[in-house]
Amino acid sequence: MKLPKIIGVILIGVGVWALNVSFQTYLPGPEDILADESGKMLESIQVYCEYYDPINRDTFEPCQSEFEGIRNTLNMLGIGLFVAGILSYYKWLVQLLGIVRDKLLR
Repeated sequence: MKLPKIIGVILIGVGVWALNVSFQTYLPGPEDILADESGKMLESIQVYCEYYDPINRDTFEPCQSEFEGIRNTLNMLGIGLFVAGILSYYKWLVQLLGIVRDKLLR
């Protein structure tokens, strides 16, 4: 395999991973956090939003904004890396589409 194809596979993989993480990045509701007996959910949330308190409703909106920022950043990063990985296969894709076009025009 050539280097661009290896880099393309890596970019596609990292892009898909970042998109997957972005879809899972959300701030759970306070009732879900308080129902977690282990307390790990609140600990993981406070890594990104130190001042979050599920009992205090005033801390929900600022933390929600932070989580939306993280989600949007990961989403854009994932899309960019995925597209860059696909573009590394540009010549191969053009050849494949040419073959398909020739087959369909016959």
